[in-house]
Amino acid sequence: MCGARARKAISELVSCPFRAGLWAAGSVFAPRTSRLATPTLAALAAADFLQFARVAAQHAAEETP
Repeated sequence: MCGARARKAISELVSCPFRAGLWAAGSVFAPRTSRLATPTLAALAAADFLQFARVAAQHAAEETP
């Protein structure tokens, strides 16, 4: 069950149209600027992943008797 949750979280981070579009457009039209934006967007992706983990832990804590 935990592997399915991790796969879902990673697939949502990777397939996010907003971040994927910015990465693609940045690397094509402004490579220098994208070097600054990529770590920023990666930090946002990590924050999203941590949010998914926190929500999963919260749900697990609520389900435990």
